[in-house]
Amino acid sequence: MKQIINYLRLKRRALTAFFLIIIFASVNISHTNSMSNEIYSPIELTAPPYFEIESDDDFVSYGFPGSGNLTDPYIIENYTISGNYGSIIEIISTTKHFIIRNCNFTGGGIRIVHVGVGTAIITNNTIDGSYIGVDVGYADNCTITFNECRNNYGVGISINNCNFAYVVNNTCIDTDYYGMGLIFYYSPYSTIVNNTIIDGGMVGLDFKSSTFSNIINNSFTNGGFRCTDWDNYELYNVQSNTINGKLIGFFGNQSDLDLSDEVYGQFLLSSCDNVAIRNQDFSNAQYLLYAVHCVNLTVSDCNFSQGYFTLRIFRCPNLLFVNNHMFENHDAGNIDYVDGASITNNHLANNERGGIYITRSDDLLISNNTCNDNLSGISVYESDFITLENNYCNNNTRQGIIVSESTNSKLVNNTLSKNHGNGLNLVNSSNCLIIYNQFLDNTGYGVMIDDTSSNNLVHHNAFVKNRFGSISQGYDAGQNNTWYEEVTQEGNYWSNWNGTISYEIAGFAFSSDLYPLSEPPEYPPTIPPEEPTVFDKSNYWYFMFLLAIPIYGGIYYYVIKKLKKDRKVL
Repeated sequence: MKQIINYLRLKRRALTAFFLIIIFASVNISHTNSMSNEIYSPIELTAPPYFEIESDDDFVSYGFPGSGNLTDPYIIENYTISGNYGSIIEIISTTKHFIIRNCNFTGGGIRIVHVGVGTAIITNNTIDGSYIGVDVGYADNCTITFNECRNNYGVGISINNCNFAYVVNNTCIDTDYYGMGLIFYYSPYSTIVNNTIIDGGMVGLDFKSSTFSNIINNSFTNGGFRCTDWDNYELYNVQSNTINGKLIGFFGNQSDLDLSDEVYGQFLLSSCDNVAIRNQDFSNAQYLLYAVHCVNLTVSDCNFSQGYFTLRIFRCPNLLFVNNHMFENHDAGNIDYVDGASITNNHLANNERGGIYITRSDDLLISNNTCNDNLSGISVYESDFITLENNYCNNNTRQGIIVSESTNSKLVNNTLSKNHGNGLNLVNSSNCLIIYNQFLDNTGYGVMIDDTSSNNLVHHNAFVKNRFGSISQGYDAGQNNTWYEEVTQEGNYWSNWNGTISYEIAGFAFSSDLYPLSEPPEYPPTIPPEEPTVFDKSNYWYFMFLLAIPIYGGIYYYVIKKLKKDRKVL
């Protein structure tokens, strides 16, 4: 690797030397021609294609003005350079003070690494079309101000391992969709103020491990915040930042928050307790709601649209997610480790990668949700004792519902229709109960049970025209799965059952529904009323006789005992 780097550096220096030779030759030719014509035209020298500074002596070699001290730094200014380079200016391992200002670079950026404390100032430059516009690492007390980074396909401004960095009044515009506007890692005690990030990729500002920093009055158009420093939110001073003209809510280690004022465009919460988020309209950010380690979090009556991952709710037990609308997001998001959560009455539509997505959560209630036109309707992974009931999943690109690696879960009265895969996929799951559901017009099977699933019960469901009404609307490759209720000897309704004794289930388990129903079952099932007990007069004397036996027996015992006692007295 080191040989490759040395080779590239030698190649760049050779190109620089070649470029200078060409300039020198052009000057001589021009001078010769001018002498022959007795006309003299001065030639303006242009800059080399890039600057590579790897020691303090290189500042002198390039002829930059200044002496390199605090009051008289080396000045690199007023250059306009275009090319296809990773860095047009690269400064590494120097101790002298320098300023890069008033430059216009296209196709390459500015890279500063391992320079002396407080020696780097980068101000009022324009960088267009680079992978990283301004890339600064291991440069404590660096100053980065009034720069404009456009059309960068990686990151606008990157700050890494720079304590006390000062990043103020910069603008990052049109970073690539999968890039980031400004990243800020391992740089505590820093200042990020008055920066403007417009269409800054997936994330406008991504920061972590930079505690005791001030992040104030930054403006984002799309993108927004991300902070993975979950345990230290309270150690940041985050104020008055906005996304799409609305406040970014940033809360760490707080309790009893009622966030119902309709002024927020994004929320980030960590280690909070008893939080209610209501009546918000979120759009155009990577994470519209980012909540970690929060207890008793309620999210209700909110709209989520145009998000990338939209939700990231992690380790938030007893979550209530109710009456929300999620539409036209790249991914509706991931709800993970939320034991005891209730996810009810939500509407999810046209989300590119999927609707409700739950992982590693137990004892959940997922009910009365509508999931239409997503990649998948409802996805549950590695979660036990889940109840899915009264959900409606229609016209999703894949399955209506997938339950994977789950035990002891119930699916009751869900309607899964016109999905372009299976209605329900049951994968590596056991002891699940699937009853009173409607599987209608799905392109695949109504229910598909894979070869790692076992001991599941499937009965009192309606299967109508799945797989275009082909031979079998169910599939079972697992072990000991039963497609009927043994106690009542009732199975499922199959729209293509031919009226014979059993209905054959496709798959290598060779299962059968032994008791198909002739019509769809009703839910809730009709329970016949108990007949009132009617008193039968014919049994009156029989009951009186039974009642008299202990009475007469007691009297008889008393009389006999009395007679024996009297005889002894005589």
